[in-house]
Amino acid sequence: MIRNTSVVAAIKAIRLVKIVLITSENPVQKEQETINDLFVAGLQLLHIRKPYMSFPDIRNFILRINERFYDKIVVHNHPGLQQEFNLAGVHLKPTVFEKTPVTANILSTSSHSISAFQRLDKKNSHIFLSPVFDSLSKAGYQGKPELLKAGTIPRQGKLIALGGITAENIAQVANRGFDGAALLGYIWQGEAPLKNFYKLKEQIS
Repeated sequence: MIRNTSVVAAIKAIRLVKIVLITSENPVQKEQETINDLFVAGLQLLHIRKPYMSFPDIRNFILRINERFYDKIVVHNHPGLQQEFNLAGVHLKPTVFEKTPVTANILSTSSHSISAFQRLDKKNSHIFLSPVFDSLSKAGYQGKPELLKAGTIPRQGKLIALGGITAENIAQVANRGFDGAALLGYIWQGEAPLKNFYKLKEQIS
């Protein structure tokens, strides 16, 4: 049987894209319970980003998540918590990230242009590139369609698309060659986070 190789490649890309969830900056009712449910449903990686929380509060936040999921959690800006709980990795500001040596754990940071992504890329890294679409969590933060071209660029680490990703457009991210799609507003701003997560999975399975 003759197969269209471009179609096969597209299907393969969709199957390989990883769903990454970023926590809401603001408190969410039953947040840790929802996080546990999302992990059970197949969430592959969670980024704990709580810029308005103190160190002790973030620590307590982690303690309320089932410890069997700790190897799927990346914490922002607190390497000590990554080490204490043996989390998957740590997310750092670009200036700190550039000075941090490569480790076996995930080391991630954020970028907002293709040139910045290329400069930051290194082994075991996860580089967020945003905004690929109009943001759902930041009003007026418009997407940059040209960032989708970055998916085809050879790299050492993983490239994660961020910004306005929903069930309606996640396949575009996968088909453009990104390694993952990061979610925030689509999950946390809706009334049914788990239902929305399943909608996403349907589009890339």
